[in-house]
Amino acid sequence: MSDVTAGLLESAQDLIRERLGSVCRDHKERLQALLAAWQDEVDRSLDHAEASLAAELEEGYANRIQELSAEAKSELARSFNRSFRRLRSSSDVHEWASTLLEATCDFADGAALFLIKNGALRLQASRNVKGQGELADVSLADAPAFHAAVDTKDTIIAVCSRGEMSQALAAYFGVAERGKFYLFPIVIRERVVALLYADTTEREVQAESLELLATIASTVAESHSWFIPSAQLVSILSPRKHPKGDAWDSLTDAERDMHRRAQRFARVQVASIRLYQSEKVKTARSNGTLYASLKEELDSVRAIYLRDFIADSPSMVDYLHLELVQTLANNEVELLGSDYPGPMV
Repeated sequence: MSDVTAGLLESAQDLIRERLGSVCRDHKERLQALLAAWQDEVDRSLDHAEASLAAELEEGYANRIQELSAEAKSELARSFNRSFRRLRSSSDVHEWASTLLEATCDFADGAALFLIKNGALRLQASRNVKGQGELADVSLADAPAFHAAVDTKDTIIAVCSRGEMSQALAAYFGVAERGKFYLFPIVIRERVVALLYADTTEREVQAESLELLATIASTVAESHSWFIPSAQLVSILSPRKHPKGDAWDSLTDAERDMHRRAQRFARVQVASIRLYQSEKVKTARSNGTLYASLKEELDSVRAIYLRDFIADSPSMVDYLHLELVQTLANNEVELLGSDYPGPMV
């Protein structure tokens, strides 16, 4: 190889290395930007979830908290704030469940978490209970108290017995040692996705505190979308025409992302209104004038939703309307008022 050829080859190699380096740097910067944007979006979503939770606690537990001493209020606030922050930092369902059970044991002796899978109870984790090792899935039909908690979406208090728990669960928890047990549903979008179990041997179970903890756990789990099937993002009740067959599967990745962003936008906006306009919301809800009382805020949000989501997506659902009905109007659409324009699609 001549010196000229060798020099040209070396120059070409240098040029290739330089271009490859440039391409790699560009890709790295883009990835870093995407990760930063994703993290910002997650943080914003969780911040608004925390705001929504604060509003819910204000509505549901204000009277009970007023009965506590200043010191007890402070300690309870610290406890729930700590639990929320630890739950929201969970990286997956396993860590979330472990953190939830650890927090539960502040208010009860024994604790367990069951996921609801195909009509059956699946033990996710447990703390301070007699049972050890694996527990096979238990049909809800064989566990009446658990079935009632799923059906009613309410806290259930039952006697530890084979009749209430099923034979397998009674053996796992040891009915001879424990008098009664409590079940707290973890509810996401009107669906019970898990049951928090608590019992005690030496002290009273603090049921009201655990109801609050279950609400916190539900809020965090929903913000992570751990228990929300992707197909639920598309409502078959929307009057807008959907693709044939399975609506969600027929969408492109970009369209699915648009639906996710639209649903997140709706949740965040309605949660903000509920928190920052809480007194106005309460009054308007009792008078059935939510839209008229919040017209400026709602019209502004509706205009943004129409521009950013509906106008750009033929398959879009009015998630904002669904969120208004569910969160602001407590699933009573008439509370929005007769002048509410209704869904935008």
